Amino acid sequence: MPSRDDFRSATVEALRREVPEELEWIPWRQLPPLHWRDGESVDDVVPRGWLVMAAERGAPEPDDEMRRWAALFDPGDAAALGRWLLESWIEHDTATTDLTPAREAELRGLAERAAEMARRFGRGGTDPEERFQQLLRQEGNRAAPSALPHKGLLAIVAACGTSTAAATVDGYLERWERERPEQSRELRKMVAALGESDSA
Repeated sequence: MPSRDDFRSATVEALRREVPEELEWIPWRQLPPLHWRDGESVDDVVPRGWLVMAAERGAPEPDDEMRRWAALFDPGDAAALGRWLLESWIEHDTATTDLTPAREAELRGLAERAAEMARRFGRGGTDPEERFQQLLRQEGNRAAPSALPHKGLLAIVAACGTSTAAATVDGYLERWERERPEQSRELRKMVAALGESDSA
């Protein structure tokens, strides 16, 4: 079993006093409180550094060291960390971009042209405002830049033994699998690794 000191040293080194800019999407202020197995509080630098280390990994499955580190935490706290991280990852991956005035004007132009074409060919959908509202709904369902570059964070979710992960991933797959097949594949790998952790 690795020591807390070794774990803390590794995370401090990874953090180097600040979180990388590309991880600013993580809601750090909502980081759940953690305790070691003996009940002593864990300094925030440990989970922050661990997340930074994990984000650099190229795989959603934890290695043995990650599993041993997760085992240093109170099991309930570890599970809460995993839940929070998975929900944050998915929220970032499925966030929609704000509609700029230029994009709104572009969508209105598309709606007017589509309505005009429908009128010419004697088809339904000739109301430009209706068409515009339809385009707006489609735009709202378009996801922002992906969390895929940080799929290594999913390894922490699996290492922490988060029991609700499979259900959360099922919800993601139901809504996003067709549009985001790569993320869906990585989430499935994470859930499979979680199962391996449970059976170990």
